[in-house]
Amino acid sequence: MAAAQDTQKEHSDRQGRKNTLVFKLGDQILLNANNLPTQAVSAVGSTKLRPRFVGPFTVIGVHGHAYTLDLPSSMATHPTFYVGLLKPYRPAGAAEPEEPTASQNTAERHSPSSERDLPREAGQAQEPEPIRSTSRYAASLLRLQVTQPVVQIT
Repeated sequence: MAAAQDTQKEHSDRQGRKNTLVFKLGDQILLNANNLPTQAVSAVGSTKLRPRFVGPFTVIGVHGHAYTLDLPSSMATHPTFYVGLLKPYRPAGAAEPEEPTASQNTAERHSPSSERDLPREAGQAQEPEPIRSTSRYAASLLRLQVTQPVVQIT
């Protein structure tokens, strides 16, 4: 029995835990909405449309791997949750500036070099290229007739 327990402990220690986050009192966090009552999370009755995480909530107590949150009284839920159901809250304005994406880089690379290299005057705006419709094609999708124009950028 002891040998089996030692083997299980070795495997568990090697694998580790998935969520090893530690929060402090006053931290803003998001709560996983999986096990919360639907009416406590969203006004929409469907579980498909409700958010995955709700919050942010403030940590008001720490109990080992469980955290007590400052929940509104309208949620009517016990306020203590395991760390696996929590994730740190990052405000939208606090995000770091992103590097250009691969699609932006390829668009820049495929644009004609003459357009990029031409000097522009202060009041001169770049004229958009004309879009011309050449034909239309119809596709049947689940017994619905969908007509889309085929455009050619000149």
